[in-house]
Amino acid sequence: MEKIYQQSLDNIFGKKRVVVSIIHNNKDLNIYSNEREILKAIKKNQMDNYNIDWFFKETIFGKSIYIDLNNINTHISSNNINFLNIERDYKDYFIHRINIIMDSTNNIKDNQFNNYVDDFNKIIHENTVNFEEYKNIRNNFEKYN
Repeated sequence: MEKIYQQSLDNIFGKKRVVVSIIHNNKDLNIYSNEREILKAIKKNQMDNYNIDWFFKETIFGKSIYIDLNNINTHISSNNINFLNIERDYKDYFIHRINIIMDSTNNIKDNQFNNYVDDFNKIIHENTVNFEEYKNIRNNFEKYN
């Protein structure tokens, strides 16, 4: 299950944006990422598609979601992992994240920052989600966080 999730998520978000592992003595499937919006999108998507609730955890070591493997095996076979509409979920969390950063930096009068805001405003009105482009915009905003 670990490899199937890793491959599926790499195909969606790109390599090295999530790390999937089995933890807690082979009891839980864990998905780690530095990008909160990816994890929240996966969590919501799996609830919407399979009615399974992942646990979100954030510590000084990072952010992850995890679920008991028995819960996954009850709802999902290794052949039918579905991330239908994850682009929409990711986009919602992405917009929320960038808005938080912009709200916390509302006094910045920086031309580069204004360019990032313009890029953000353009991308969120597009119908498709280019995960690499979103990642670049996110990284630009994180410099101000």
